[in-house]
Amino acid sequence: MRWVLILFLLASSSLAHAQLVAYGFDYPVDDYDATLCWGWDQDGSGHVGQDVQCYHPGAQVRASANGKVMFARPWGESVCDGNWGTVVVIEHTLPDGDKVCTVYGHVDIGIDEDTNVTIGQPIGSVGDFYCPEGWVDHLHFGVYNGAFGASIGSYPSWLCGYLPPESFPGDYLPPDVFVEEHQDPVGLGATHPELFRAAFQRMNGADNGWVPRGPVFQEAVFGEMQEFDTDNVGEAVISWLYDADMAYATYGAIYQKYGDMGRGWSVLGFPISDEGNTVPSPYGATGRYSRFENGTINFINDSGNVYEVHGDNFDFFEQHGYSGWHGFPTSDVYVWNGGWRTDVEEGGFIFTDPSFETYYVSPTAPSALEVTRSSPFEVVLSWIERSAVETGLLLEKLFFDRGTGRIVRIETEL
Repeated sequence: MRWVLILFLLASSSLAHAQLVAYGFDYPVDDYDATLCWGWDQDGSGHVGQDVQCYHPGAQVRASANGKVMFARPWGESVCDGNWGTVVVIEHTLPDGDKVCTVYGHVDIGIDEDTNVTIGQPIGSVGDFYCPEGWVDHLHFGVYNGAFGASIGSYPSWLCGYLPPESFPGDYLPPDVFVEEHQDPVGLGATHPELFRAAFQRMNGADNGWVPRGPVFQEAVFGEMQEFDTDNVGEAVISWLYDADMAYATYGAIYQKYGDMGRGWSVLGFPISDEGNTVPSPYGATGRYSRFENGTINFINDSGNVYEVHGDNFDFFEQHGYSGWHGFPTSDVYVWNGGWRTDVEEGGFIFTDPSFETYYVSPTAPSALEVTRSSPFEVVLSWIERSAVETGLLLEKLFFDRGTGRIVRIETEL
């Protein structure tokens, strides 16, 4: 047992420090515009990077791709003497196993060495250095074609900002050309590609074979979408509603339903959640769901059926709990008696009548239950039954406090 435990701990430690694969690259700053370009001659030496974000100290600097921080510390006496001041180096493992390193010079460091980072993750900001003359704050961005080649925190022999003419460019690559040739296809063309990549990572998309069909596109003027083929859940889409803080993934049978309804153009609108597991209903059913601006789509595990609920019927469904006493939906919303009806597991249905009043009709409980009405403050259950002596009909109402769930009064009327 002792040896098994030791091996397990060693394996766990190894996994914790394993590098993420860099499936694509992006520029480390917004508005990437190189002012001091690749190969620029300074005193006979060639520039092995590109200088960007000049005059913008404090501008956020992000990891260009998934990788591991191998070096992040001050180096050299001062930038005024031609030194880095501070520098970050991230090593990246490409899908074919090859290694490259990206270099971020003259930054205020915001990341620790021996840290795995993901594409777009902040690692610092453009440094604010002062020199009496001849210095403009900027980011030096470089790409080295090879492994870091030294222990973490050690300065590698290849790391520099310039090379003499006889050595230029060494194993360095033009950064903008490299990034353009290795652009991350996830989120490509999006207003906020980092939100699409975050959703992709939540879905473990790289390991599950999520492959974009094309770049991000605008959908229904309300947001953006990117379509995927996957190995594990069939067709999928990642969607971002304009001004939202997150993008969300929709896939499989729920996505098929959403697509059949018209996706972003449908009555449901845009997704506002990833797909999740439902709480079991009172009738034992389990399933999965995705929430949308104006409704929900539920997948029922046992039957494989998929149903949508939207509008006022959804508001009622939501108020009483998605897995509440009525159970899961057993139909889409459909037109009935001039209104809109949703059947549910309990055997009754949610109904929005032509006057846009929404209530519940049940054939089962508690006794000839006719209507369930709801407000922000109380729930009223009403039903009609004959009196014990068959002298007439009684209308009985139970008033529940929504905050405590307790009956606050009972009314009986002839």
